[in-house]
Amino acid sequence: MSVRAYKLVEVRHNDEPTFSLSNEEMVEWLSNIMAFESLNMNGTGFIEVPKVCIEHALEQDSWTDEGRAILLRMLKECGDDDYAVYYAF
Repeated sequence: MSVRAYKLVEVRHNDEPTFSLSNEEMVEWLSNIMAFESLNMNGTGFIEVPKVCIEHALEQDSWTDEGRAILLRMLKECGDDDYAVYYAF
């Protein structure tokens, strides 16, 4: 099966960010699940977060209230999909 690449015509995003890459707790977790692999050398690009990783993270008690709130929002943003995609810029 051939994999094809298509030119991206439009990227739309929510008005409010889900999280900030200045949040050390989120950055550490995202780094641990290798979500930053697709970012460019300037730290911008798409971040794909699997729903199962979010669910697993919520099982841990070590989160701050802010971190847990972000994870819950991410889980909600997954909806029926198996992942959520974020555009960091």
